[in-house]
Amino acid sequence: MTGTMNLIALILLGTLVLASGTAAQDHGGLSDQQACYQQAKQFVADKNASGFKTGPNDNSHFTLSQAHYDPKTKVCYAQVDRLSPVYPAESSLQAYVEMIEVVDAFEGKNIASFVDSYSVDKDGGLKHVAPSECQVNGEKCSERAVFNHLLWKFIPAFRPVNAQKVD
Repeated sequence: MTGTMNLIALILLGTLVLASGTAAQDHGGLSDQQACYQQAKQFVADKNASGFKTGPNDNSHFTLSQAHYDPKTKVCYAQVDRLSPVYPAESSLQAYVEMIEVVDAFEGKNIASFVDSYSVDKDGGLKHVAPSECQVNGEKCSERAVFNHLLWKFIPAFRPVNAQKVD
């Protein structure tokens, strides 16, 4: 019986080793993730250096929200965000354009994009306009929750904060 117990223990230990090895491989090695993060930072720096502006009052910059290397697809995904004012800072009117892009940081290929605009009313409430652009990997969407859901489905590592699955 001890031989059987030893065999069972050996099988369980082997299963745990295989499972932990598989989990570690799902995100790629540390060096792959670090290289992806560095490339994503460079992508953002280059994008900001290009001087892209949404209007004359725009002095905003793109920021790196998250980066993830997927070893299965060999893609370095980078999410880049930007919030741009529509009116000058001294104006009593407040309106903004929000841009979210997910790209392959090495190739520069657009994977997903979301562009929305909103204004702040007199009471401080937000008034949204339907997004002018909303797509994930070619699949169109019509609102932020659906964009988040599609993005999360396409890149599981990009789980938005407080995200809930949308059917």
